[in-house]
Amino acid sequence: MTKDSLGKLYDRFTPDERFRLAIEALVRGDEEEVQRLRDTCPREIYRMTELAYRDRVTRSMEMTMGVCLDLVPHLAQLWMIRGFREALPLTYNACEDVAVLAYLDGHKAGSKHAWQTAGKIGEPPPGWEEGGKEDEVPVTEENLQRITGCLDKVREGFLGSLRELERCIASEALTIWEAFAGFCEEELLLEPEKLVKVWFEPILPEIEKLMSLPDLPEVDPEGLKEYEATLRQVWSKLVRSD
Repeated sequence: MTKDSLGKLYDRFTPDERFRLAIEALVRGDEEEVQRLRDTCPREIYRMTELAYRDRVTRSMEMTMGVCLDLVPHLAQLWMIRGFREALPLTYNACEDVAVLAYLDGHKAGSKHAWQTAGKIGEPPPGWEEGGKEDEVPVTEENLQRITGCLDKVREGFLGSLRELERCIASEALTIWEAFAGFCEEELLLEPEKLVKVWFEPILPEIEKLMSLPDLPEVDPEGLKEYEATLRQVWSKLVRSD
């Protein structure tokens, strides 16, 4: 079938057929076919709600969802780091217990080996154990304190890095939210929580959790200004003023 004869059928395509053909043409890079499908699409006259109102509803949904999608990875990282930071001390405590027990087992094994190497028979006399010589106990305690002290330094260093990373991510998330809040309150005259509840409610508890964090970090002033300006610019381009 030639294109000329096929062209007579273009106005008979159903919306689903026209949609699929347009996608196939776009995949092939056939811009002429896309244009032909568009030009032969039936024209309809509709009665509809006011465009300015519809635009505001639709664009508010799109912008709210866009901001929430910006927030999601920050919040996911934040809760993961907080959970890891809370669990890490327990892990270090377990490692410390293992290290202490390993030291005591090694001390006992070394004493026994030295006793046997010296040609002694039976178990070595008590030293660091309860009931041993008093002058040997402080030495053992000093060694144990040195071991646990090293672990404490490693733990504090790592936890300090996690705390700093947590504050950095929390600041980024807070900057996004505060910029959106400023845009909503000044441009739309609405509270941001109301838009989130309407368009992306599942994330609302996570935002409330963010805002309830103790010692909230400061927002990035430049980032706040830039993000809010971008929201205003996008809104003014997408929404009809009439």
